[in-house]
Amino acid sequence: MISACANKQIRLAVETSKQLNQGESGLALPLVVRVYQLRNKDRLEQADFQSLWKNDQDVLGDDLVDRREFTLHPNAKKLIEVDRIEGAEYVAIMGLFRRPDDQNKWREIHLLKGWGLTRRLMKIEAYDRKIEIVDY
Repeated sequence: MISACANKQIRLAVETSKQLNQGESGLALPLVVRVYQLRNKDRLEQADFQSLWKNDQDVLGDDLVDRREFTLHPNAKKLIEVDRIEGAEYVAIMGLFRRPDDQNKWREIHLLKGWGLTRRLMKIEAYDRKIEIVDY
């Protein structure tokens, strides 16, 4: 049996800055972004960048419903579409920055409850060292 949410898509309109993911030389570099669907957000909120980057599946455990990776380029726009998976309560976006900040701006989490009823697009902006959901 296919559930009602199986046909819903999570659509992410991503816009990146000219200074995206700058290296030590100051040049903007592509950024790998992970899109997670989660049953619960607590493990992600408690995880530090290094452990999530290197070992996300073990860190997130059975809270992890789905994981996708995409590459974003500086000064670009991209539409990312992923099928919403049954059981997912949250969507999280993680930027694998070369120099992540120390204030957890390398990730964002959003509740999926009601997704697709009134909104069908989430707008995301990525900068030098942070990624954020600016509209949903």
